[in-house]
Amino acid sequence: MVAIEAFANTYLANLPESHSLRDIELSDLTTYLVDASTTMITGFKRFSKFMAETGRMDWGEADNSLRWLREQ
Repeated sequence: MVAIEAFANTYLANLPESHSLRDIELSDLTTYLVDASTTMITGFKRFSKFMAETGRMDWGEADNSLRWLREQ
């Protein structure tokens, strides 16, 4: 969860329009995780899966994110 907290505090908090973790899109992940470690990628996979399975994130967006994360 450290990676997700850092993402929210450093990336999402600095966007021109406010975003919550429920609003993240694949473009947010690809921008933030350019040089991410394996640990960060794993954290984001787990987070995206959790958000989708609990209905907190659009399933289609979560699926796109998970597909991209698996390729990293």
